[in-house]
Amino acid sequence: MIKGYIVIKTKTVKRFLKHKGYIGSIEISTKDNCLYGKIIGINDLVSYEAKSVDELKISFIESLENYLETCKE
Repeated sequence: MIKGYIVIKTKTVKRFLKHKGYIGSIEISTKDNCLYGKIIGINDLVSYEAKSVDELKISFIESLENYLETCKE
C-alpha cells in the first residue's frame, strides 16, 4: 500500500451510467476533488462532471439530452 492512501474495499462498484441505451463513464479526479465522465460510443466528445454521485447522474442525463437535441437539428 502507498503511504498516505486508504484502500476502500467494496463488493460492487458501478463504473458506468446508462440512460436511453447510451453509456457514460465514471472517473474520479482526486486532484480536482470531482467525478467526471464522457458518453461512450458516439462520434462526438460529450463530457460531464460533478462533486457527488447524484450530481454526476444528473449531469450525465442533461449532457446526453442536450446531445440528442443537438443531433435532431
